[in-house]
Amino acid sequence: MAMFLASNHKEPEVVVEANYVAENYESMDNVLAILRSIYAEQNEHTFNKFSEAYIKYRKVVAEWMVDVADYFNLHPTTTHSAIAYLDRLQPNERFSRFEWQMLAICCLSISSKYNECEEHVPSLKSLEEITMQKISNECVLNYELWSLKRMGWKLNARTAVSFLSSYLVVGVVYPDDKQIQTGTKTVSITPASIQSGVFNLATKCILDSRFKGILASATASAILYYIRNSFGIQPIWRRELTFLTGHDLANDANMQHALILIDVMIKESLDSEDKEVASILAAVDAISLTPNSNITTQMTPDQCNKENKKPSVESELSPVSIANFEGM
Repeated sequence: MAMFLASNHKEPEVVVEANYVAENYESMDNVLAILRSIYAEQNEHTFNKFSEAYIKYRKVVAEWMVDVADYFNLHPTTTHSAIAYLDRLQPNERFSRFEWQMLAICCLSISSKYNECEEHVPSLKSLEEITMQKISNECVLNYELWSLKRMGWKLNARTAVSFLSSYLVVGVVYPDDKQIQTGTKTVSITPASIQSGVFNLATKCILDSRFKGILASATASAILYYIRNSFGIQPIWRRELTFLTGHDLANDANMQHALILIDVMIKESLDSEDKEVASILAAVDAISLTPNSNITTQMTPDQCNKENKKPSVESELSPVSIANFEGM
C-alpha cells in the first residue's frame, strides 16, 4: 500500500514503500515557518459577519466561481482566496446582477494574478468566451481597482486550504499508521487520493458560510481528521499532527465545532441527494402509470423542474455562460 509519508524531523531520510518514494526535503524549517506565519495572521483574515442579502446569493455565486476556476485549472488556494475576497466585498441587494458578475470575475482575476504563474492567469478573451458577452479591459480594471481599494490592498487570504497545502507538503500519513477496512472496499492511500480528499472537502467547507466563524487552521485540522478517518487510518489523530497543526481534538473547542459542522454538512448533502433522487423516481413512476404515456407529451423538462422545485439548467451559473444569474 502506497503511503503518503510524514516526518517531524528537520531533514527526513528518503523512505521507500510499495514503490513510492517520499520526497527528501532538505529542510522543513521553511514550511514550519510559513505555518507559524499564517497561523498568526489568520485572525486578521476572518470575515464572518454577513448581511442576509449577501448570504442569499453567496453560495450560488461561489459555486459558479469554483466551476470557472476548475475550467481554468486554477489551484484551490487561488479559488478559495477569490471567494474570501468576495466575502470581504460583500455585495448586496443594491448591486445589480451585472455588478455581482463582474465582482465574481474580478475576485478570480485578482486572486489568479496574486497566486498563480502569469501564464495561468485567465485572459480577458477567455473570460469573454465563458461569459458569452463583451467585456472591455477598462471595465475589468475599474472593478478590480474598486475591489482592491475596498479590501485595503490586502490580498493575503488565510483559508483552510492554505494550511492544508502546507500540511500536505510535510506529510499527513506516517509509516506506522495502520489502515482498517471501513466498507466493502479498502481505499488505496496515495498522495493524490489524500490531496483530492482534503481539497474537495475544503471546497465544500468554504461554500458553507457557517465555517466562516471558525479559525481556518481549526477547520483545516478537522478536515484532515475527517479524511484520515474516512480512509480508515488508525490512529485517526497523532501527537505529530497536533504538533504540525497546533490543534488537538480532545482539547480544542474550535476543532470540535468544525468537525461537528462537517458531519452536519455531509448529512445535509446526503439528505438533499436522497430527496432529489426520490423526487425524480416519483416523477418517473407518475409517467409510467399514465395510460399511453409519452415522456415528451406528459411532462416536459421545464415541468419536471417546476415539479421538483429545481432551477432549470440554464439558471445554473455554469462556466459556459455567466449571463444567466437566474438564481438572483
